[in-house]
This record gives sequence, structure tokens and C-alpha cells, in this order.
Amino acid sequence: MLRCVSWEAVSSKRQAGGDKVSLERQREVNCQAIEKIGGVHAVSLVVPGQSRSIILFEDACRKVQAYRQLRELVDTRAIDVLVCYTHSRLGREISLCESVIAYCLAGGVAIYDCCAPPSSLDPNEQRINAGDRLRSVIRSWESL
Repeated sequence: MLRCVSWEAVSSKRQAGGDKVSLERQREVNCQAIEKIGGVHAVSLVVPGQSRSIILFEDACRKVQAYRQLRELVDTRAIDVLVCYTHSRLGREISLCESVIAYCLAGGVAIYDCCAPPSSLDPNEQRINAGDRLRSVIRSWESL
């Protein structure tokens, strides 16, 4: 069974408002996706409005607990899939989104974007399709 992490994030306190895609709504959608792929919800990692100015994954790990926890889960091979509402939730800046994705894939963790589900949950195939992934990240980020 796939061990899945639900990534729930907003980049500002204002974005957490009820008229936006709340953290609770993200968790609900992510958990539905986890069930759909036959996974088990291992943990939720939450970024409650702290990533607006962070560009690099290492900076995010120093400043935000959810990124540190993600790094530890990837490094210890404790998870198989990172489920996010959309790629843009992985960081306010596109460089942070892409570096989170690259780190996960290099560690053998697939990414499941609920708004643009991948054709495969194989991290190696997702790495090969880097161009498609980057286009998806850009579309997701631009929609903000």
C-alpha cells in the first residue's frame, strides 16, 4: 500500500480565508485522491501562510517545519507519494515548487497533483517527463 503525505499550504494568512481554497478543503481533496489511488494517509504537512518569500528548498527547510518534516520523510524513505491540491501549493515561488518536486523524485517519492493528476506514480517516469511536469507547475503557479 502506498504511504501518502497530504500537503496543505497557503502562502499568506489572508489566503487561508473561507473564500479561498482553505487548508481544510485541501486536506479533503487530498484524502479523496489518496483513497482513489489506493494509498494510506500517513501524515498531513501544513504550511499555514509562511512561504511567500522563500525561493530555495533549503531555506524553506530552515524556516518552515512542514518542509523539514518532508525532507526527513523523503530521506528516511518513510513515504511513497506526496499529494498536493496543486503544484503551486508546494511554494509561492516557482523555484521552490520545482525544487520540492525534484527533491521528492530524487528520493523516490512520486508527486500527485489533484488538479492535474499524473499519468504515472512511478518517480522515475515522473523524472523523465520533466518538461510536462514543469509546464504543469508553471500553469499551477500562474493561476495564483
